[in-house]
Amino acid sequence: MITKTIKTLFGNLAPVHERYVNKAHYQKKDLRLIYEDQNMIVSYEQLHNPVRTTIVSDKFTGEPAKLYYYNWKPLDSRQGELLV
Repeated sequence: MITKTIKTLFGNLAPVHERYVNKAHYQKKDLRLIYEDQNMIVSYEQLHNPVRTTIVSDKFTGEPAKLYYYNWKPLDSRQGELLV
């Protein structure tokens, strides 16, 4: 599983840089997003089905970068984990 810590939410959407989505897709793994003390999992099948995408300029290089936005649905601590 690929883990990415995000610092902000946009409304109720979690932004993820394209390179993390591509890395998870290439390795055929799920993407775990961590925000503050909560986390959620974007499954491998849902990686390329975001709610929204935007193109922004990279803060360091100035080149265009794609952001994927997923609905923020953190895991419930009361819910047990599935055994595989």
